[in-house]
Amino acid sequence: MKLLSAAAAIATAFCLAGPASAAVTVVAAIPGYQGGGAGFEGAAVGALTSGYSEAGITFTTVSPSVQVKQMPSDGDGAFPFGDTSTKYVSVLGGATLEMSFGSAMSKLGFYWGSIDGYNSISFYKGGSLVETVSGSVVLPSLVDNGGQASFSSNRYVTLVMASGVSFDTVRFSSSSNSFEFDNIAAGVPEPSTWAKMRLGFAGLSFASYRRSKKAVAAPIAA
Repeated sequence: MKLLSAAAAIATAFCLAGPASAAVTVVAAIPGYQGGGAGFEGAAVGALTSGYSEAGITFTTVSPSVQVKQMPSDGDGAFPFGDTSTKYVSVLGGATLEMSFGSAMSKLGFYWGSIDGYNSISFYKGGSLVETVSGSVVLPSLVDNGGQASFSSNRYVTLVMASGVSFDTVRFSSSSNSFEFDNIAAGVPEPSTWAKMRLGFAGLSFASYRRSKKAVAAPIAA
């Protein structure tokens, strides 16, 4: 399944450096885009059973307090704004949920609810840490204030590894309540996706260059 389609046009993109010097591109889909993959609709509400499998992903609770939830929102989780499904997963403070894939992947997409700076995603390959991304590193169009009623902090997000970098395991952790998400899927970017991102970065660089030239050429007021 394509994680990015014509309907999920790229809003903007931002590169970040990681502990292994492997860049990740963060792509936020237009508001309302749902993505696909594991939606947890077949999972029982309550503590997520370690070993639960869906859409080719095996979920393991490395530490406790990982819950499958549904509306209404409560102190342990807020239903992701804009999500059209009935269930979602909430990783509570101090908890970690591990996701294992059957093969090497290089992009991860999920509907991220009430983005918080203390939410973190760690990518592993063969047991070694590849990269970590936190909710405090978000796109200019998104905010990490934990807001529960706006697309500015609730959006389908895709994390794309740099060319040649891949992962086989991902861990979602949170140091406080909570890390809410839904519709998680992984794959390998198509050549067209890489091309679009390269064009996007070229456009951003050119726009930045033009702004800097205008700033230099602007007359100084007396």
